[in-house]
Amino acid sequence: MLNKFSAVILAAGYSGRMGAPKWSLMFDENSTFAEKIVDEFALAGAEKIVLVLNESGKEQFEKKGCQMPENFQIALNDNPDLGRFYSLQKGLKLCNPELPVCFTNIDNPFINAELVKSLLSYIDSADYITPSYHGKGGHPVCISTKVFHSVIESDQYETNLKKFLLEFKMEKLEVEDNKILLNINTQTDYQKVFN
Repeated sequence: MLNKFSAVILAAGYSGRMGAPKWSLMFDENSTFAEKIVDEFALAGAEKIVLVLNESGKEQFEKKGCQMPENFQIALNDNPDLGRFYSLQKGLKLCNPELPVCFTNIDNPFINAELVKSLLSYIDSADYITPSYHGKGGHPVCISTKVFHSVIESDQYETNLKKFLLEFKMEKLEVEDNKILLNINTQTDYQKVFN
């Protein structure tokens, strides 16, 4: 049975080291990072897909005219300096509070629909599920409605997301794919992976 879920893509950082918004980097000749990640979440059956952007990112994204499904929406992070936790809050506010949410960072476009479905199949056994390669956690992360509500209700906007999640029961799904650990933060990182 397919688990119903929403998806949030965190992409509100300034991408200073990259020199361009990470969502706009090309994954292949047809798709940006944003389009690739949205496509995979859509293939996995997401009811809603939210991309969290800062103000200039939102303007650039709208100008580019990326093809997105009907259930796609942009959440504006008006204060990206507050970090990922605040971005996640902004994204969750557009999601159904009765459904689990899978979230990922824009700097790892190697998400795939099968992995998302596998993670969601464990959502009833823990508060959140993360893929793991040789014991090291990666993305995407799937959170239960319990974690969803705790994130939404928190007023500690600068909370470290990793530390916040330590308060909850985690399940790791071991996978044989080291790409779940990737963070593409600089042009050098990008060239290494997409040479």
